[in-house]
Amino acid sequence: MAHKKTISKLILLAGAAAFAFFYYSKQDALNVVADYVNTGRVTLPTKEIDKTAKQFTASVIKVHDGDTITVRTSDGAEGKIRMYGIDAPELAQTYGDKSRAALAAYLDGKTVDVEVIDTDQYGRMVSKIGDVNKEMVETANAWVYVNYCKIPDCKDWQTLEDRARDAGLGLWREKSPVPPWKWRRANK
Repeated sequence: MAHKKTISKLILLAGAAAFAFFYYSKQDALNVVADYVNTGRVTLPTKEIDKTAKQFTASVIKVHDGDTITVRTSDGAEGKIRMYGIDAPELAQTYGDKSRAALAAYLDGKTVDVEVIDTDQYGRMVSKIGDVNKEMVETANAWVYVNYCKIPDCKDWQTLEDRARDAGLGLWREKSPVPPWKWRRANK
C-alpha cells in the first residue's frame, strides 16, 4: 500500500514538473521539484498578468473583499485587482461581509473586462471592472474613494453615493458608518 502511495506521488510530481517545463520554463519545473522536496507538496507556478496591460478580459477566481479580486486570463496568468475609485468596508468592519457578498454576487466566477488605470503600492492593478465599481457605490456597498478617484466618472459616482445615503441603502442603514480609510487608520 505504501508503494502505491509513493508511486502516485511520484506520478503527480512528474506530471506537475512536465507541465511546468512545457507551459512555463525549465527553471519552473526545477522549482516544482525543489518545492516538493522541501515541503512535500506539489505547487504549480502561476504566471502574473503583464503589468503594462491596459485592458484585458479575465475570469474572476476569487473575491477577497468588497473592492479586491483575483482574476485569471485565458493564458493562465493571474493578477490581483484593486477596484479603482471605490473603498469598501474592511471584512472586520461593520458591513464588510455584506460588501464582499455583494461584489461576489456581481463577479465571482464571471468573465470580466478589466481597464487598468494604475498600480498601487502593493503591486495590484487598480482597475475599472465594467460598471461594477459604479454599481458598488450605487447600491451602497462601497464609498467613492475621493482622495484617489480622479477620472470623470467619479463625479457621477459621488452623486450616486449621495442618493444612496439619502435613501438609507446598504451601508447607509448603519447609524454612523465609518469610512474604511478612517477605520484602517484607527486600527493600525
